[in-house]
Amino acid sequence: MRTIATLMRCELLRMLRTRETFWMLIVLPLVLIFILGNALSGYFNYEDQLVDPVEVGLVVSDESSAGFAEPLRSEAVARWLNVRDYEDRERMLKALERGEIGYGVVVPEHFAEMVMNGREAFWELHPGPKAERNLVAESVIGELLDRINLAQSVAEALGDPRAAEAAVRAGGAEGSFVTVTLPDMTGRDYSAMQYYAAQMLIMFLLYAGMAAGLSIAEEREARTLDRLRAAPVMPVHVLAGKMTGHGLVGIGQAIVIIAFTRMFYGLEWGDRYGYLLAASLFIVAASVSLAVIAAALAPNTRALQAIFMTLILGMTFLSGGFTPELGEPLERLGEFTFSFWASQSFIHLMLGSADAVVREHLAVLGSASAGLFLIAALLGRKAVSHE
Repeated sequence: MRTIATLMRCELLRMLRTRETFWMLIVLPLVLIFILGNALSGYFNYEDQLVDPVEVGLVVSDESSAGFAEPLRSEAVARWLNVRDYEDRERMLKALERGEIGYGVVVPEHFAEMVMNGREAFWELHPGPKAERNLVAESVIGELLDRINLAQSVAEALGDPRAAEAAVRAGGAEGSFVTVTLPDMTGRDYSAMQYYAAQMLIMFLLYAGMAAGLSIAEEREARTLDRLRAAPVMPVHVLAGKMTGHGLVGIGQAIVIIAFTRMFYGLEWGDRYGYLLAASLFIVAASVSLAVIAAALAPNTRALQAIFMTLILGMTFLSGGFTPELGEPLERLGEFTFSFWASQSFIHLMLGSADAVVREHLAVLGSASAGLFLIAALLGRKAVSHE
């Protein structure tokens, strides 16, 4: 342990004494977040954009409630929503995950009965991954729910259940007697500043890991690692010391960027700091693991730098780090990148999504990080060997 701690301290001191560390890992991401967040803020304003009809998956759990969802199929709504029927909730959710639909609605059992009897009722709304499509769907569905609220008021006032369904086709209403549940989102949309803060934080945490790989490759080329093996220092100690040192730098980098953007840019990262820390730890662990893997596979520092730069920029691009709208094929491909799950974890925390949704993304992120760490452990000896 003492050997690992000594190597870790030396690695920390070496990085902290380098000016490029401060400018590259702290100042540059903060500047990029500020510039991109302000320059592209209009891209995240959907008020004047023309959008195609949103594909909405609809599940009506019993026939008696079908009349309340019928207005979604009207000609007036068709310019905004294209409704697809699904037999059950599970099939609709799978279609939403595959990108076949952009939004999901579930009308639960006994909905009509509860509305007409003046009892609390709800629809399940399942937003998709695209914020502007969600805004369109929620605006139209919200108008219908207002009418259902009116229907409930009419039924309660007249004592006539038949009046409720007729009132659904009436004008809007004030007040809200119908509860709308949003299992995945809170209804808030993230800003350009929030979006690029998450993306830039991930990208520069990965760059912090690249420094670990370069350190290993440089000392291997200078045969410093060979001389270390003449001392009672095992290769695993060298790797552990370097990975821990650079990992601590990465954690410090994440804390500084999150704290600075919150205090000076007014960014909302959410109040679940444990999840924020877990996401940051997973990204840092994956970053230093990638560094060891690249050091093991690359013959020299130039090759390592090229491999790492290609990986980082490729994953950042496919995850939407440079533009949120890539088109369907690239977006589907982006779901297989580490950066995608990292950015979605941060964005869901910013949006205040349900704990179950955040844990699901963190589970994928943690699994990917653990897999990379295992590969790094298997290739560790090769990374520090000159052969």
